[in-house]
Amino acid sequence: MNYFKNRNLFIWIIVILLVINISAITTIIYHVYFFKPTPPSEFMSEERPHKFMKKELNLSPEQEKEFSQLRTEFRSNSKEILELLKENRIVMMEELSKTDPDTAKLNLIADEIGNLHASLKKKTIKHFINMKNICDSGQFVRLGRMYKCMIIGENYKIGKDKQFRYKKIKDFDKSKFHRKNN
Repeated sequence: MNYFKNRNLFIWIIVILLVINISAITTIIYHVYFFKPTPPSEFMSEERPHKFMKKELNLSPEQEKEFSQLRTEFRSNSKEILELLKENRIVMMEELSKTDPDTAKLNLIADEIGNLHASLKKKTIKHFINMKNICDSGQFVRLGRMYKCMIIGENYKIGKDKQFRYKKIKDFDKSKFHRKNN
């Protein structure tokens, strides 16, 4: 009797190991032959953003100094908003974690987060416009392409919606807004 129990156990172990091996081999074959990684964007870089922009835009020392001042000013202006956003998100999660969350309070917090986010976007727009004003015409075109990649998300890599992001970029290129402004 023990012989048959041990034999059945041995057979099940072999079947499980066989399934694991087939899965591993299939995964390897898929990644080697079928998986195509997203091609790197011309604006992808391992460098610090300010050094990358300096190099890509071929900034003069004076322009580089102005860019640095704008970056410092933007960071100091946006730091407070980012902290408030973080605090509001924490308060929202604490309220949601209660057994009986107050929806009126949650709605107020959501409105506040929306207002803070809008304020941050407006500061970002102002920062980008100030940066653009420093550039000459050639740098301006290159900077515009960099903005497009940053804002629309050409370098977006995470998640299943990569194909939709790519479609959005193509749609943006075809849009009236893009043609009118380029």
